[in-house]
Amino acid sequence: MRQCAAAQRRRLGLVTLLLFVCGGARSVYGQCTDIGWSLRADGQPSARKEHEMCFDSDRGVTVMFGGHTSTGTAGDTWEWDGDSWTLRSTEGPEPRSGHAMAYDTQRQVSVLFGGGVGCCIGPEEYRNDTWEWDGTSWALRSTTGPSPRDTHAMAYDADRGVTVLFGGFGVSGASTHQLDDTWEWNGSQWLRRVGSGPSPRNRHAMAYDSSRGVTFLFGGFLGRFLGSSRETWRWDGQHWLLRSSSGPPANSEHSMAYDLSRGVTVLLGGRPTGVATDDVWEWTGVGWSQRTDEAPVRRSEQALAYDSARAAMVLFGGQGGEGYPHRLSDTWELARSCVDLRVLGAFQLCFTGTNGACQVGCNKFDGDLDGDVDLDDFLDLHDRITGP
Repeated sequence: MRQCAAAQRRRLGLVTLLLFVCGGARSVYGQCTDIGWSLRADGQPSARKEHEMCFDSDRGVTVMFGGHTSTGTAGDTWEWDGDSWTLRSTEGPEPRSGHAMAYDTQRQVSVLFGGGVGCCIGPEEYRNDTWEWDGTSWALRSTTGPSPRDTHAMAYDADRGVTVLFGGFGVSGASTHQLDDTWEWNGSQWLRRVGSGPSPRNRHAMAYDSSRGVTFLFGGFLGRFLGSSRETWRWDGQHWLLRSSSGPPANSEHSMAYDLSRGVTVLLGGRPTGVATDDVWEWTGVGWSQRTDEAPVRRSEQALAYDSARAAMVLFGGQGGEGYPHRLSDTWELARSCVDLRVLGAFQLCFTGTNGACQVGCNKFDGDLDGDVDLDDFLDLHDRITGP
């Protein structure tokens, strides 16, 4: 009787899971279990800071470009597939650091803007060029729009199909200083957005919250006599709104990325007191909370991106470490073991419910190798996901 009751519950589980898939859930993840931070690689690419990364969701790789190494600014393009780094190109944008990147899911390209070139950044060494990486090569798309700058921040607004840029340090008129302008790239041109918002700053971080359809900004360096900010701002495509002035301490040179599987924006590292930190904070859209599990060694000027295919936060490099600060070459992941609802959707398409012939491409779900995908195969899938 108990076995029959267990089977009945699992049959009900099939209906529940498949209804959830068909119901158009915004997240592609169901049940998840935290794994925590793990060191995945070290030594390659070369140690660097002020590089940038974004996740190419169409090809399932994290793309990294440039940064400042022990020999100067870099101009190499690398990709991380979850197991190893691959050098993809040494051509394209001139070597630089302090640039920003975001992945345009609508046009399936990684967008790069600005940065500084050379060893001693001056007015003539800031850039305002816009490049796009399609997975094979870089293409120069624009040399107009925002003024030349570095240490700005960008995020891709998937709901509106635009890359949002704010602030930075660079050229404004005849001088260089912190900036407070908001721009959006639509794939063909930059458009200046007007209105009040965050004060001038650089070395801040932004991330797009796809569950709430808004971009969040935290912190940044306001200037020599003003120090850093601890403000959290929200951009909805029309207006900036100050959401919080509490939570993490005032910070700059940190990184942020949105974790789709948990619906939170993750903030890591930075220099809240002039010294690099290993703090990790999470923003729920309403408030901040600090993670208490063991984190990677303290650092600033690192790069962070969220791998939505594997539900993993990917971290590379930066300046920090124990003892005297130095450039880092380590790759870390904050991972979760998740049920991918796309897998359940694929199972639904293959499920016959009887002993019908297995459809093309459905053999991977035929756990008992009897030539079809039926209730017994669902019970096997159910047990692997949730336990017997």
